[in-house]
Amino acid sequence: MYLTVSDILLTRTRIPKFGRDLEFYSRTGELFIGATGSDVYRLSLSRGTFMSPLETSSEGVNCVHIHPDHSLVMLGNNEA
Repeated sequence: MYLTVSDILLTRTRIPKFGRDLEFYSRTGELFIGATGSDVYRLSLSRGTFMSPLETSSEGVNCVHIHPDHSLVMLGNNEA
């Protein structure tokens, strides 16, 4: 079975800051978005709404990764 462009639903979503990295967590259907600010935005794709963001003490989150075995959310920044 092949998918065509008409089979895929595309939507546009904006976040308050410039996004740097995305990570999809399949168990909850959430998209984690690291950005230039101190927040990591969470978009619930099953509900279609933004969840409360994860707050960090850094000035920006460059990378987001979720460990597949125990669901630990790992965030990376460029601060020493």
